Amino acid sequence: MRLGRTCAAVTIGLLSLSGVARADLLSLSVTGSSSSVNASGKSLPDLVDDLINTQGKFQSLSGQSYNAALNYGDVQNAILLDSNSAGTDVTLRIPSTGLTRRFTGSSSEDVQQQIKDFLLKDGSSEYAKFLEQINKQSLLGVVDGNPRATTALFSDHAFRAFGINRAPARFDAGTINVASGFRFDGEVGVADNDEASETYYNGALSTGFSGENVGVVFTYIGSYRDVDGSALFSSGFELAVPIGLIPAKGAGGVSWTLTPVGTVGGGASYDLAAGGTMWGLGLTSSFSLQAGPFVFTLANQYTHYEGFSLDIGEYHFDTNVSQDVLKNGVGVTFLIGTAAYIDGSLSYTNFLNDAAVDHYWTPSIGAGLKFGHASGIHIAYKGDFGSDYTSHGGEISLYFGY
Repeated sequence: MRLGRTCAAVTIGLLSLSGVARADLLSLSVTGSSSSVNASGKSLPDLVDDLINTQGKFQSLSGQSYNAALNYGDVQNAILLDSNSAGTDVTLRIPSTGLTRRFTGSSSEDVQQQIKDFLLKDGSSEYAKFLEQINKQSLLGVVDGNPRATTALFSDHAFRAFGINRAPARFDAGTINVASGFRFDGEVGVADNDEASETYYNGALSTGFSGENVGVVFTYIGSYRDVDGSALFSSGFELAVPIGLIPAKGAGGVSWTLTPVGTVGGGASYDLAAGGTMWGLGLTSSFSLQAGPFVFTLANQYTHYEGFSLDIGEYHFDTNVSQDVLKNGVGVTFLIGTAAYIDGSLSYTNFLNDAAVDHYWTPSIGAGLKFGHASGIHIAYKGDFGSDYTSHGGEISLYFGY
């Protein structure tokens, strides 16, 4: 509910404005009847609080009519507000969605309450449309549209755990089950784009029930992103059912695993006043061929994500996400005896629906050490390269029975 209140506060806060400017991430620009003020910040709630209380840069704005504009990353004039000097007649416009709505009341507090009720109740779908446009136009998208968004996080985990990173553990002495035991995946890195720089931390904890041909794996996935001082979070649960169509039987030969995957979760940012919840269904294919000390892997994945709404008390929250993610990759592993290996892979991700970064390449190179039957540790470099987007990171996988 706090996020929803924040979404409303972002717009309500503009009611007290008369001038604001462009920031690293967020900026408010206002032309008042007698003065103008420009301000920027890392957090919309903090920015809005200063405006509402006419403190800091906004001390001179009290009692003025104004025209206000919010710039959200590279999306200029994302939200526009026009107000009379008393704050009793306010027009809200969102150009990207075509919304224009006028609010009038007996006092500025009355109008502010009307806008809050509109954004958190009947008009929540309008704010969801606004966030949808942010995902399509800005690299600050929280739940969709870029390589660190929630949809990308979920699809990437399934692709690497059940697709491109399965080969090293599949070739060992004896029959190898498709899933069992425990796996931890961690990733940390930095990213740069034309709007901001960020540091990200991803983690996934899995456990499974094994069989020679069929397994069931439960995973919790979490992520924290620091985007120029703004905090973004993603979290979700994944259920996967690896099916060994051609089970690995030890050294040599081929293996082919198909893994249906279902995911439910979401992302949120208090600082960016954004977020949403979604479910996803997908299928991951991993085909491997061993020739001498080399293992060649072909991995493919398709996943569909759809947003769903939440009702909390009298408040309603919508998520406008409908995204299809296609991932394809090839990898090669060189086995060093029976205990170690080095590997590399190249993957391509394509958001089939509109996205700020609609496709990107992911190279990876790493090494692993096996210390048991289909168990071990793997460490690798992993990057993402797309239009106006670059990231570099390191990942670690600790697996038992995968």
